[in-house]
Amino acid sequence: MRYDELREHLLNTTANDWLYEDSEGVFTFKNDLLVTIRRAPQEERHSFAEPWAAKFPDPNAWVELYDLFYGPSLVERFYFASVDGGRAAIPYPKSRDDLRITAWQYAIARAVSRGSELDKYLERAGIGLA
Repeated sequence: MRYDELREHLLNTTANDWLYEDSEGVFTFKNDLLVTIRRAPQEERHSFAEPWAAKFPDPNAWVELYDLFYGPSLVERFYFASVDGGRAAIPYPKSRDDLRITAWQYAIARAVSRGSELDKYLERAGIGLA
């Protein structure tokens, strides 16, 4: 599969299109079991401090990394902020002052968001689509 084909397949997925193994942090695409998103292991939590990430009842946030794989091949790494006590993972926006994410980032965020609250968290943070 080519990179552009992979992106096209994943752009319109929802959380229901993915199998999830909580203890390992692995998301497997139901339509192609070679496609996985894996929460990257981290030796320690690194805090994340930008104003948009502190707009929640729990203002503490930390860095969370997700890796997209096709089979054994690492395709891309995504940077997220885990906000509100780990209740949501939000992709890093374009910059501290330009609070927009791409449709590609949004697709990955939908995959790793186990609940239907992603849009509410993005709205509260002031983050929109580019």
